[in-house]
Amino acid sequence: MIEKRILNARDYLLIEELVEWETKVKDIIWIIISSKAELYAKQCYKKNGVRPPNGVPGSASTKSLRLDLRMQYSALAVEYLNAIDNGIHRNEAMLTVFRMYWKLNFNIPKKTKIKASVWISTTRNINCGIEELVTCYRCSGKYLLDSNVIQLNSDRCIWCNHLIPKHIFKNSIKTKFA
Repeated sequence: MIEKRILNARDYLLIEELVEWETKVKDIIWIIISSKAELYAKQCYKKNGVRPPNGVPGSASTKSLRLDLRMQYSALAVEYLNAIDNGIHRNEAMLTVFRMYWKLNFNIPKKTKIKASVWISTTRNINCGIEELVTCYRCSGKYLLDSNVIQLNSDRCIWCNHLIPKHIFKNSIKTKFA
């Protein structure tokens, strides 16, 4: 049950950060564990002139999700599970990993950026066993997969299937080392 506790300064800063990430209000309430977070989150969205996102929770293992986005979610899931293995609380690990991602990818176009609410639901799905991080039999890459799906030895993972066209790879190398 969601509490009606008074928010502290840390809660307000976290809500503002989550609004900057365009997190769904229901996810903000779940993280803060206070019904008062809803009002402040809505005020922040209104102040920014942005409508809060809504809809059903997304999934990082959905086949309809673009391959590059699924790869990003999988990479973050590896970091998330490493943080938990190092003794960091689940919510703090979830937020820390996404903060790292956000700082590194702040200026990239929106369509190539992962969504905070999908990341939050993905971490919940991992914790509940709905999604899991599996290792590819071919390349040993780790990727997210719905726990109801069986991976066969002959299956190719998102890392095996991803090919970088030569002209994009060459341009990327030139800009990194120029």
